[in-house]
Amino acid sequence: MDERKTVDFIQEWYILLSQFSVALGGPLRQFADRINLPLANAFVFGLIRATAPCQLTTNLSAIGYVSRGLGDGRPRLEAVTYTLGKTIVYTHVGGV
Repeated sequence: MDERKTVDFIQEWYILLSQFSVALGGPLRQFADRINLPLANAFVFGLIRATAPCQLTTNLSAIGYVSRGLGDGRPRLEAVTYTLGKTIVYTHVGGV
């Protein structure tokens, strides 16, 4: 793939991820406004933030990195641990 096609692909991918984030963010914000529970709101806003294009690519890259040794059975555990840790941190910070 030449450089221009790569740049075009990356731009199209970012736009697609942005559209997904915006489409999911609106209904989740409305839901958070209705429930009005601080920890639940922190979790919902963490979900909204997790769907941002920069977070999606970061998460995919991190999971891809820990999954590089697919044969030893640990990548799933490492991917789940990474995701769970990030969820806990976002929920905790949002709750504070």
